[in-house]
Amino acid sequence: MRKIKKVLCILLALLMLLGVSACKTKEKLVEIVLADFENWAPDFQLLRVPSNFGRVTRNDDPAYVKSGSYSAKIEALGGFSTKTEPTVMIPTNSGKFQFDYTDFRWYKSVKLSIYSEKAGAVVRVGLNAGDGIDIYGGDLVMKTAYTLEQGWNDITYEVVPSLIELTKRTRYINGVSLCFDNAKSRDFEDAGVFYVDDVLLLKRSEPAEAEDLFAKNPLSPYEICDFEKFYQPYLIRTSAEPQPDISVTGAVEGVNGTIRPTSGNLMLRMLLKAGQTDGYDGRLNYIIFPSKLMELAFKDLTYEDVQIGYLRFNIYSNGASATTFYTHFYKKSGGLGPGFDKATISGQWITYSIALKDLMAGGIFVRTYNEETKQYVFTIDMGELQILYREFAGTDREFYFDNFRLEV
Repeated sequence: MRKIKKVLCILLALLMLLGVSACKTKEKLVEIVLADFENWAPDFQLLRVPSNFGRVTRNDDPAYVKSGSYSAKIEALGGFSTKTEPTVMIPTNSGKFQFDYTDFRWYKSVKLSIYSEKAGAVVRVGLNAGDGIDIYGGDLVMKTAYTLEQGWNDITYEVVPSLIELTKRTRYINGVSLCFDNAKSRDFEDAGVFYVDDVLLLKRSEPAEAEDLFAKNPLSPYEICDFEKFYQPYLIRTSAEPQPDISVTGAVEGVNGTIRPTSGNLMLRMLLKAGQTDGYDGRLNYIIFPSKLMELAFKDLTYEDVQIGYLRFNIYSNGASATTFYTHFYKKSGGLGPGFDKATISGQWITYSIALKDLMAGGIFVRTYNEETKQYVFTIDMGELQILYREFAGTDREFYFDNFRLEV
């Protein structure tokens, strides 16, 4: 019953964020065509299609056109050796074609129609967010998976500024990306085949203002992230190939019995996907906690706290081979701080523990003496926390993370 109540509370909080209210007057929205694929320029010409994506072509078979005369045919492969996720980006701005839709405070949702040749295929929709206008897009945020039926599927992807603002700026959305499963093949006969049509932006009558979710739902004392707050999964982004599956869950049945959160009712599940290379020849993949979160968690620490305190979090390996996770700290002012590593043990929770005083050597904490005031000055220069793991071959590996915290 407690778990049901917890899930209901999270759903209610999300509904409040999305502005769902029976008493609220329905907002008038204007449809803006981002891409309908009726013309080569700008729709096909502007698409960002990586070299290992597969193929995007113009389709004129009316059986695979939602409206008009054409749609985009997508044959998704992805990198064979690197197992990259095939991703195509539709830019939201162009100097040549004189449009700029990057300020997503103005847009309530993105709508699109996608035809899937088979039921059960998955498309993931996300927004490319930068710190300014960026033709390459920037980091992918608010990535949402949709399981498709065979035939046409109408998708409405909600834009939630409060969640975007946790890590990026809603006014600098440089593209809408569609991500597909890697085909694990170089042959187009094995590619996932989709048709995309009518990609629309639903414009508001006035820009939405983002709530400060950290202020509305503040961290508990000494908490970094325990995954109990509904917005916390959206804090985490990854830079990995292949991309891991990330979700928040309660207790689950594992290989060696029930896996329960070490704190509260929820924990983070990460299914890391196997690549091609094992060991030190494999690429490094990143799980990133944003500097905004880390600053808030560390801001009240004193020099005395740092001398005795620890940063700790828990990892559970659900039957996976021993895997080493590397922890790197970045300074907000720029530059890499110190790094640490620890290997997992299959079938049990381990505690990853870092003495805070060890961060002083890397410049995260600085204590200087002011000759004028004759006092010591203690400053904190905390940026991103990155958890790294190396690419591995073989089978996928499942891990659970919980209770990122400070102990002083």
